[in-house]
Amino acid sequence: RALRPRGAVMDFPADLLDLLTAYRKTQGKDSPGTTELALRELHEMFSGLRPHRPGYLSRRDYRRAYIQYYLPQHALKISRILQEMIRYTGPVKFNRVMDFGCGPGSAALGLLLHTTPERLVLVDIVREALDDADFLVRTFRPAKPVLLDGPPGEEFDLVLAANVLVERQTLDDLLDRVAPAGYLIIMEPA
Repeated sequence: RALRPRGAVMDFPADLLDLLTAYRKTQGKDSPGTTELALRELHEMFSGLRPHRPGYLSRRDYRRAYIQYYLPQHALKISRILQEMIRYTGPVKFNRVMDFGCGPGSAALGLLLHTTPERLVLVDIVREALDDADFLVRTFRPAKPVLLDGPPGEEFDLVLAANVLVERQTLDDLLDRVAPAGYLIIMEPA
């Protein structure tokens, strides 16, 4: 099922809201003051007002604030990109998908709003973020298996790289992971 835009605004999917509620119930939630401070620090880091901290999602307060605030926005952006892609290329089947630098799985969740691939591989260097992504993706669409860090050299029909350029100089090595008729979607905020 695909999201349908209503004018320029997209409906917020109820199942994504249910997922965020399930996350807060199972993982606990931080105090509003802790979340506000973590969001402020993340915003300053993302906008260049404070130095970028590699591995920042290893911090519990940052992960929870990111999931509550940034994850829904990023999932819907990926969803919108996929809608536009399908609009121009026609229906596309993604059997093998990698969410590279997945963090808590924002891009994978945006994909899962449209389709559930046969193989979904989540890759991130921060183990805690990868654990959250695994939980969120499996809770959102439990029917298909999720792999963490698939085999080296594996090719994919779709490689998602969302909000990772700030942490990497180049994504050239990802092109080798895209199957001959596959796609690489890079989403950055600026």
